[in-house]
This record gives sequence, structure tokens and C-alpha cells, in this order.
Amino acid sequence: MNWTKIAGIILRNRIAIIVSVLVLTGFMGYHSQFLRISYNHANLIPESDSTYIQGVKFQEVFKDESMVMILSVQDSTFYQYEKFVSWIEMGDEIRKLKGVQGVLSPGHFWMLKKNSEEKRFEAHNPTRDSLNSQQDVDSLSRLFHSLPFYKGLLYNDSTHSYTMAITIQDEIVESKGRESLMNEIERIASVFSEKFDIKIHYSGLPYTRTILSILVREEIIRFIYLALLVTALILLILFRSFRVVFFSMLVVAIGVIIAMGTMVLFGYEITIISGMIPPLVIVIGIPNSVYFLNKYQVEYRHHGNKIRALQRVIIKTGKAALMTNLTTAVGFGTFILTHSKMLVEFGIVTSINVMVVYVLSLTLIPIIFSFLPPPNARQTNHLDKKLINLAVDRLVHIVVYYRKTSIFITGIIVVISLYGITLMQTTGFLVDDISPEHVVAKDLKYLEDNFRGIMPMDIMIDTRKKKGVLSPVVLKKIDELQQRLDSFPEFSKSISIVDGVKYAKQAFYNGKESYYSLPNSQERGVLLSYLSRSTEGSRSLSSFIDSTGQITRVSMRIADVGTIEWRRIMSDLEPIVKDIFPAEDYTVSIVGASVNFYKGTGYLIKNLYSSLALAIVIIAGLMALVFRSGRMVMISLVPNVVPLILTAAVMGFFGIPIKPSTILVFSIAFGISVDGTIHYLSRYRQDLELTNWDIGKSVIRAMREVGVSMIYTAVILFFGFGIFMVSDFGGTFALGLLVSFTLMVAMLANFVLLPALLLTLEKMITTKSFSEDPIIDVYEDADDNEFSEEYKE
Repeated sequence: MNWTKIAGIILRNRIAIIVSVLVLTGFMGYHSQFLRISYNHANLIPESDSTYIQGVKFQEVFKDESMVMILSVQDSTFYQYEKFVSWIEMGDEIRKLKGVQGVLSPGHFWMLKKNSEEKRFEAHNPTRDSLNSQQDVDSLSRLFHSLPFYKGLLYNDSTHSYTMAITIQDEIVESKGRESLMNEIERIASVFSEKFDIKIHYSGLPYTRTILSILVREEIIRFIYLALLVTALILLILFRSFRVVFFSMLVVAIGVIIAMGTMVLFGYEITIISGMIPPLVIVIGIPNSVYFLNKYQVEYRHHGNKIRALQRVIIKTGKAALMTNLTTAVGFGTFILTHSKMLVEFGIVTSINVMVVYVLSLTLIPIIFSFLPPPNARQTNHLDKKLINLAVDRLVHIVVYYRKTSIFITGIIVVISLYGITLMQTTGFLVDDISPEHVVAKDLKYLEDNFRGIMPMDIMIDTRKKKGVLSPVVLKKIDELQQRLDSFPEFSKSISIVDGVKYAKQAFYNGKESYYSLPNSQERGVLLSYLSRSTEGSRSLSSFIDSTGQITRVSMRIADVGTIEWRRIMSDLEPIVKDIFPAEDYTVSIVGASVNFYKGTGYLIKNLYSSLALAIVIIAGLMALVFRSGRMVMISLVPNVVPLILTAAVMGFFGIPIKPSTILVFSIAFGISVDGTIHYLSRYRQDLELTNWDIGKSVIRAMREVGVSMIYTAVILFFGFGIFMVSDFGGTFALGLLVSFTLMVAMLANFVLLPALLLTLEKMITTKSFSEDPIIDVYEDADDNEFSEEYKE
């Protein structure tokens, strides 16, 4: 690639390039207004997995129970006349809302009544009868509590807790209209809450996902402003120039607009992960401006020729920045190979736009500053900053006089870190990323304490025979399974066709609670006859069995126990299911949103480990193209792998679990931290030629030449990723903290450990292959006059 020619094209076609960028920005800006927040839960399980296949089959046969929003109160005087009537009125008003399919609660329940003349059951809502006094409410309360079908589902006697289950229409759940519906439900519920001073707890997957989506949207705006503010302040402190700050911000702002437009053109929506893309573009894009502008000011101060300085910025820094941005893009690009749609989209958009921001910086920075006056002495004073130079001198001193000590200390840290890694745990919770103090987490905990579970889970049973579900043998097996399930404290009360049949028997015997049990063979025939003639009965049966009577379900909800505990529960549950329903006679599958989440989390973490390994291999390959020496590539990986090991140890020692949000840290940090290694080693190899292969002199010289830019970049990245620590999501907070920590350690490793290794192992690694011309040349050949006076020894 002829970089001299590229520099000429850029500087000779300034107006055309500016116009092209403006047109592209306008086009992407227009499309970015259509960017939407995702209201769907990302599927984490590969489509080839049996759990995914069975889940699809389940949704084809039965309705998805994850469409239910829960309202719950805890009140020992719930059945006080005025309060209970207001509860009914609240439910009635909610039921009238567009998008609400139905409401079920102690004030909105259905009971079966026997019609002896027509020999069928009729559904009756007793709350439709007049409630004129406390006596009427008490009578209704006794009736409701005489129906075991609802116990554990709509009420908990021991804690005086009561719920209202609101079924949301499918099309609303998957649309933006869900947010306004949730707001309207909350508004109606708040009237009841304020009137009687009772706290209403909200939960259910539609509600939880809506709140998460709102938080994501708010955080995107917050992070964009914070990223711009933090990086602008750092640039101002470092360069002392509003001109530099403004145009650097302009470049990354254009990058953000293009990134958001890219998401729309690809048909992607904003998720908790992709919501980080705009601020990431800013944080990762600013270091490009730092390198370009720093080089421009150094060159101009050296020879005083503005155009020549800008040309060298493109030729020299452009080449080095190409490789460093490629490695960063690779770090993000490896997410494309995961099975998570959310991470694949994140990897595609981020890797593309890392390179887009590089191209914008490469073209716009030289073009813009070609129209501006050259930097004056005040604007280049930062190159002589005593604090920065003092820091570089101290690091050089450590490398020269304490390099073996540095390597020994690093070795001890690595050994201790390896122990810390053994303490790491892999886990994931549904609301893992929300603070325990957030109202969503508190309400979820309330429902778990009072109803034992909130995440949908089903056991789908295929009897392999038409009408096999209603056979006495199968009904007894299902009843046995439900009794065994009730022994799991993590499961809510289960419900199945057996409960429906028991309820029908109770109704047949005029609602006597003692008859809530499985029918005998004679009763079974009569009940099925009654149910078949009843529209309500047929509808109730269709909720639990398919049209052929071959497949049924046992539905329950599980507490948000985390992946570790979930695996233990499954190891206990699966043998029970197989014992009751032998595999040779039945096909049984455990499905549901909870299964998808927990099993998908395991898949995701496994894939992210693979993507990290792939990132290391690909980046090592790119570095081999630059350095032509296998030994040098291996050495260059050390200062980038050590920070990852140390970060993993910190997670182990401080109990930060491996989960989807924290495992992202390693690929992102590795792809970025290796940039400093490339800059340093490329400069080091060129200095070897200029110093006639004086290794000691070249090591120190390279440290001084790239030191200022590396420190500037490290500071920007440290505070840039640090903005994610203000997130309301625990995972995003951990990502910001850990990436910032990792990158700062990586900067020190590249500045101390790498030079120390070069000096200690000089004859072993500085081989003939390292001196050969690279396949990809990061820095062009140059004579000694090319360097600034301040870099000469």
C-alpha cells in the first residue's frame, strides 16, 4: 500500500472528501432517527440445540405464559369492603385497556357451575354479582378460598399476599406500545395504592423487560454525554487547545451518527449490549485523534512545514493506526462467532465502526487542520510537559536498573493470580445487571418470597398416543409429578390438566372443597362428557393439552436462582421426571423462558471463551505479519495476556462472577491493549536500524518516542471506559471497572514489562527474521533526521 500516494489523494481532494462525509453523515443521521429499543428477550440458545427445538414446538402447541404481568399486594385487610371493591374497579379499568387480553385476581376469578339439565359446565364470575356490603365481600372471600385451584397462584394465606395476573396481547408485547401500556397500568394501579396507602409490587417478564428497555435508552443518552464530556476535558487538559477538542469531538460525533445509522440499515435494535456502541465509538475513536494530532504537532515543531507535517501524519501515524484499529476491530469482531444474536449484532456494528472512525480520523483531521493556522508555541507546550516526561523517565529508570526485579515481581503476581482464577465462578441471573436496590429487583424478591417463583418454566409431556393425556394412568403420573415438584422450594405451585380435572370434579359436586381430587374411572367419563359440552371447559382444556389429546404441559414458575443453582435443580429434577415418565414410553421436555435464559447463559459464556481465544490467535497472526518473528510475537503477547490474568484474579478474589457482561471484558481489553504493543515494537524495530542494532539504546529510545502518546491514550481509555461505572446495570458497571483496570495494567506492562523482556532476552528474540522487511510495514523507513529534536539523545 503506497501511503505517500494516499496522503496525496487526501490532501488534494479535501473539498470532495468533506462533502462526501457530510452527505454520508446526513444520510446516516436521517436513518438513525428510526433506531428502536428492543423489547424482546434475546435468544441465547443455538437453533440446533434440542432445548430450542422443543421450545419452538411448545410455543406452536401452547400459549406463551411469559406474556403475563403481575401486580401484587400484601395486606391483612385486603377484603375490607371499600378496599376490595376498589381492587375490582382497578382490575376492570385495566382490562379495558387496549392490549390487555384478560385479568385474573381474587376479584376477577372464574368458577365452574354445573348445569344438570344440559349436562355441561358454565363459567361464572361471582364478582359480577352485587357487592353491597362487607357481608357480601366476606361471602365472596370464603367462596374464593374454597377453590384450591387458585391457592398459591393468586393468593398466599400465610403472608396475606394477593396478585393480579394481567395477560398482554402478543403483538403489544413485541412492540413499542408495550411501554405506554405499562405506564397506563401503573397509573391506574397507583390510584389504588395512594388511596389506601398500600405498596403495589410489579413483575412479570413483559414488565421487567420494558423497564430494562427504558433504562437502556436512558443510559445511551447519559453515556454519550458523559463520553463526550470526559474525553473533551482530558483532551483540553492534555493539549490546552479548544480547537483540538472541538474538531476531535466532531470526528467522533460523526462516527456515532454513522454507527447508529448502520444499526438501522442492518435492521438491528438497541439492546443492553448494543446500547454501549455510541459511547464506545467516542472512547475508542478519540485515541486516533490523539496520535494524529500529537504527531502533527511534533512534526511541525521539528521543521515548521504544515503540509509536510500533515503528509507525514497520514503516512507514518496512519499506517500504525491502521494496524492498531484492526486489532481493536478483531477484538470486537470475534463476537460475531458466538451464537447470541445480541452479541453478533454488537460485534458486527462495533468492528465496522471502529474502522469507520479510523478512516474519518485519517482523512478529516489532516484536512481540517490544513485549513487552520499551524500550531503555535503555546499549543505545543504539552510536548514538553514535565509531569509526563517525568513519568516516562521514571519508567525508563525502572526498565534500565530494575528490569529483572520487574520480571520477577510480575512472575509472583501471575502465580498468585492463577490461584485467584481458581476462585472464579460462572453464574447469571435474570436481573443480574440491576442493582438489588432497584424497584424491579425488590419486587422480584417479594414475589419469590411470597409465591416462590416468577420465571416461566414448563414440563411438556408427549404421551405418543392420541387422547393419551386423559387416561387415568397419565393423570395419576402427572399428579405424582406435581406432588414431587411441590417439594422444590424454588418452584411456585404447578398447574396442569390434573388441576383442571380436579376443579371440574369439585364443580360437579356443587363446589364442595373436599371433592377437589382426581376422579375415579366412573366419575372421569361423566366429567369429560360435561367438559366436552362446555365452551369454557373446552377452552380450559386447550390451555393444557393439544388438539389431539396427545401432548400436555405442567406449568410453574421458578425463582431467579442463578445458573449454578439452576444446574443443581435440574440434576435433581430430571431423574424424577424420567422415573415417573420413562423415556421408552414418553417424550418429556423441560422448556420455558427460564430454561432458555439459564442454559443460554452457559452457551454464551462458552462461546465468549472461544471468541477470546480466537481474538488472541488472529491478533497474533496480524502481529506476525508486522514483525516476521515467532519469538517476537510470543513476547509481544506477554504484556497483553498478563493484564487479563490479573483481571481474572481480581474477579476471583473479589467474588465478581463470570457472566455474559463481564466475559466481554477480556476480548475488548485485549483488542485495545495490543495497540500499545504494536506502536512500541514497530518503533523499536525502526530504531534498531537507526542505531545499528544497539538493542539497549533502541529500547530506551522507543520508550521516549511513543511514551507521550501511549500515556495520553491510556488516560483517555481509562476514564473513557470508567464512565460505564455510573451505569444502573451491574454488568455494565463491572465492564467499565474491569476494562479500565485491565487497560491501565496493560499500559504499564507495555511500558515496563515489554522493554524489560527485550533487554533481558535480547539475543534470543531479536533474530534475523525480526530484522527482515515485514509483510505489513507499520512505520516507513526513515533516516535519523526524521525525528524531532526532543527525541534525540
